[in-house]
Amino acid sequence: MKKLMALLIMVGVMVAKTPKKMTVSLKPAVKSATSVNANVDTKSWIPLLTEDFEAGIPGDWQVIDGNSDGVMWVAGTTGDLQGNDPPSYGTQYAYYSDDDAGSGSPQTPGEELISPSVDASSYTQVKIKYAWGYNDIGSNDWYKVEYSTDGGSTWNLINEYTADGSGWDSIVVSGSYSDVKVRFVYYETGSTWAWACAADNVSIEGWQALTHDVGVTAVSPSGMSAPGPQEVIVTVANFGSSDESNVPVWVKINGTPFNSPQYVDVNAGSSVDVSFGNYNFTEGSYTITAYTALTGDQYPGNDTMTVEYNATWWLQYDDGVVVNGWAWASGYDNRGWGMRFDLPAAGVQIDSVFVGLTNVSAGAKPLALVVYGDAGGQPNAGDVLWSKDTSLDAAVWSNWTGHVIYSDNFSVGSNTSIYYFWVDATGGDGQYLCIDAGLAMPSEYYWYLHNYPSPTFGQVNHGGDWFLRIHVNSASGLSEWIPYNPHKEILLSVKPSITTGGKVNVVLAVKDEVKVSVKVLDITGKVVATLYEGSIKGEKVISWNTASVKPGAYFIKVSTPYYTKVSSRVIVAK
Repeated sequence: MKKLMALLIMVGVMVAKTPKKMTVSLKPAVKSATSVNANVDTKSWIPLLTEDFEAGIPGDWQVIDGNSDGVMWVAGTTGDLQGNDPPSYGTQYAYYSDDDAGSGSPQTPGEELISPSVDASSYTQVKIKYAWGYNDIGSNDWYKVEYSTDGGSTWNLINEYTADGSGWDSIVVSGSYSDVKVRFVYYETGSTWAWACAADNVSIEGWQALTHDVGVTAVSPSGMSAPGPQEVIVTVANFGSSDESNVPVWVKINGTPFNSPQYVDVNAGSSVDVSFGNYNFTEGSYTITAYTALTGDQYPGNDTMTVEYNATWWLQYDDGVVVNGWAWASGYDNRGWGMRFDLPAAGVQIDSVFVGLTNVSAGAKPLALVVYGDAGGQPNAGDVLWSKDTSLDAAVWSNWTGHVIYSDNFSVGSNTSIYYFWVDATGGDGQYLCIDAGLAMPSEYYWYLHNYPSPTFGQVNHGGDWFLRIHVNSASGLSEWIPYNPHKEILLSVKPSITTGGKVNVVLAVKDEVKVSVKVLDITGKVVATLYEGSIKGEKVISWNTASVKPGAYFIKVSTPYYTKVSSRVIVAK
């Protein structure tokens, strides 16, 4: 069942989603009692309870109908989460849907799903871990997860969710307890028509220190940064009760050992950072694997950690893709959204900018693209580094492929940051800036602009990653663009790098139109699938359904008349 809501007017700027849901309030996504929020085990945890709800809600789990309307927690899937499903949920999860209760459903003091009791008295620490999903509608509803160590007589907060999202959360509790439970509760304070919450892959685990247990807890670098030398650092922790000496630590970059092994001493209960020296990361994607090799290690499960690193001259928050149905509108002439970019070094040049837009109606819409310099930690209206007046023509509403890459070269001098804005120029109302809604960028990177071309600036955080990108050259002139034909090099992103048989997105972006062949190779170099043959200009997203191939390592090969590029591997595990 679908619902419409009013648009939010904030600081004179209108915010909009697709017509099936409009946002009415913006609140912090998570209010947490702990900073442990990951599906990663670094210690020798012993599972005491695990539940994925694939066979339904077990009989020893308690379901409480808080308002006695007959709508309760069930196992299955629901479109009422609108994409905010718990990660790695298999075929179904546990959920409560207020949408199923219908409009005018009574408020509820708590729709509860409670685990059976777990005896963890033989352990010195207990960890509760779960996957969650939540689709919010307003200020009258929220979703809370709590734990009890006394069989439910008292409850303690793990996390409270008040905005759309999904992910993994966990908490570690010190002590030995014989009656541990976890509960998932949906609350509503008004008789309104709201959406849904969900839980999956719930576990309660116990830990007791081993004598010999050393593992990797962090690897740097990860994520993305500008090409060039980066120090490779591995954090090693001793979870055991015995001090360890001369522990071998290895690093492999794209499968090749780098300055390895290094040997380290680490005392019980402590951690150390191990430097492997600088590695020169040229443009491209890297898989960095670090592992320890302690003789007699009693828990090998935490010995290895792998991270992905992307060396790129594109300044961006992530390399995600546009999610249909998510965009922000300025709502007024000569107003728009902007984003702060921190430069990798002083004296760089920008050779192109990128904006991801869609239109509410057909026809060309005027817009302005402008880059300002930094002055006192904010955009400087008197320091226009670059600007372009242009237009975008999208065929229909919900055409989320109207992306534009403009080529230009301009120096940013000694600015430490730059501010890139898309402006809804006079007559351009109805443009929407696309957004990757699954992310939450730090608020200091968000800016808005009023009264262009003599603007005033402000800040407000509406969540997600706005599709504004800047491509820079280093001071020495290095660039990821092919020197002899810079406008026809394709930028390639392949996500996720590990899948259990689902879809993999292959994202291509190119300045000028070029013929492209996109194929999938197995580990021997044999072509197992052809994903695309044809021409592209701007950005193109190609989906590869890995369900048709056997488990193993695969590579995406992109060929043009000018060069061939192969992605880092994609692991298909079934």
